[in-house]
Amino acid sequence: MSASFSHPFSPYCLSGIIYNLIFQSLPSTDIPSNLPLCLSRDTTSFTYKTPLGNFLPLSSLQKICLFCQQHYSLFHIKATISHDAWLEFTLYPPVISQWLNAVISLTRITDYYNPTATAKATITHSNKQKKLQFIHYYTHARCCSILRDAHLQQLIVLDNPDFPVNQWQLLKPTPIDYTCLDLSDSYEAFLVRQIVKISEMIYKQISFSLATIDNLGKAILDVECHCRIWGETLKKHKNISIARLGLLVIALRFYQFLVYHHYHTQLPPEI
Repeated sequence: MSASFSHPFSPYCLSGIIYNLIFQSLPSTDIPSNLPLCLSRDTTSFTYKTPLGNFLPLSSLQKICLFCQQHYSLFHIKATISHDAWLEFTLYPPVISQWLNAVISLTRITDYYNPTATAKATITHSNKQKKLQFIHYYTHARCCSILRDAHLQQLIVLDNPDFPVNQWQLLKPTPIDYTCLDLSDSYEAFLVRQIVKISEMIYKQISFSLATIDNLGKAILDVECHCRIWGETLKKHKNISIARLGLLVIALRFYQFLVYHHYHTQLPPEI
């Protein structure tokens, strides 16, 4: 289990919080280093499931739940044992917000991803069959435009509003409170789930499909279309506007990473 913490990307992986919880609660127990931990398909919450009951007795599962209650309740993580002896960990908005603030500090995502030669060959073959489409340019430019406008209005501070890959970051405000957002079955929650899934793939060094880019792009445009930032929202609920801008900062960085990884090119900030 301890080996799973050696990867430098683990602080930016949501499941790393759960792995750390399990390891701390049972420090002297031999837990498989490849223990499966899967994000539930239930979009009303961020719940991870693991068949830990296949490896440990019920008493150990109960010990994990008690440890979670005693040490992680302030971070809003709930551990329960299902009828089939699976452990389920539900992460509530405060811990999601904490994780997003860790991710937003991440800049050079490409430094953490080095898939196998086989995966690279597969991706290269796929790229020969498909080219960047207008929607890719539009999604990137729209996101850049929103963040640049927010920078000019001094809602946020960016160190480089031209958004070159791996060479820009959010300077202010930090940290951002994301608990004001609806993170249960909403457009914002769907965008966060895409970021969670991509970060898991980076952590596990899993090759990306082109659909990963499209899914993230759709989530970005859905937030841009349906989740207001300006106008009355900014006037009456500035914290919501700031949180949505923070999500777009993270999403744009991951979108740039995916495009650069697949197509070996940088998208222009304007079209």
